[in-house]
Amino acid sequence: MTDVDLTNLTFVHDTLAMMTAWLVGALSVLVPGECESSLDGGGLWQATHWFEASSPTPRAVALVMHGLNQEPSRMNELIVELNNMGVAVMRLDLIGHGSDPISRQQTFASVDADTWRRQTRCGYLLTRERADVTGVPLVFVAFSLGALVGVDLVNGGGARFEAMVLLAPALCVHWYASGVRLLSAWPGLVLPSSAPEADRANFGTPIAAYEALFALQEGLEPLARDRINVPTLVFIDEDDELVDAAALRAMIADYGLNRWQGISLRKSIDAEQTYHHVIAYQRAVGQQSWSAMLERIKRHLFE
Repeated sequence: MTDVDLTNLTFVHDTLAMMTAWLVGALSVLVPGECESSLDGGGLWQATHWFEASSPTPRAVALVMHGLNQEPSRMNELIVELNNMGVAVMRLDLIGHGSDPISRQQTFASVDADTWRRQTRCGYLLTRERADVTGVPLVFVAFSLGALVGVDLVNGGGARFEAMVLLAPALCVHWYASGVRLLSAWPGLVLPSSAPEADRANFGTPIAAYEALFALQEGLEPLARDRINVPTLVFIDEDDELVDAAALRAMIADYGLNRWQGISLRKSIDAEQTYHHVIAYQRAVGQQSWSAMLERIKRHLFE
């Protein structure tokens, strides 16, 4: 039996780790200057967080984004699962959701659709460069507002993903959700959030942020089918309080998005989150539904 030289194995492991760290750092010099602007008081780099794949060489790279006024770290449970599938992930924290509680409230009250578009474009450039250098696909995984911003960017030609996974994408909202537009004259007015404290980034959501969301929706017209019709999984709870599931299905059908697959999600009996829109982590949907979601995502990305 041949002895294994543990010294060499350790050297190889450390070398791979150093190369990965170098690559992530080196990408900064490859991103256009437009991405160097201050975001939430700390620059783009404080708004991005890398989570490495469990394997030395990733099978894919993913850009992951959160929902409106959602604490970005709520996406970490899904990110860990993606890492275990061999996906290197960059989580992008949108302006108004950063780590500085004072700065994020100030920027949240003055945000607009173009600001989120520019920030997401920068996140895309970082992840696209990593995927191309590594020679693996780039995928997009996002919840609610994050899904909307990403699809808007793809629709406008600012991004291209090999596959997408959209959780309750805010592409079509119920008519009553548009009622907040009556308050558009007061962009700094903050409406309290009904979400659990652990789920929200801020106490409430300013009218400016809602206006940005609606502007992103309007930017989807007309849909560029040739750009957005990539392999896409869409998870939606039929009782979603924000996203209109029926309108979402109609949009997919009307635009002939035959590479989009809608998955109707029903929360398991052990789900601790009764708010149907929230489906981005296990306790929100229950163990059985969560496991089924992960299995569908894995097959979608790698089979």
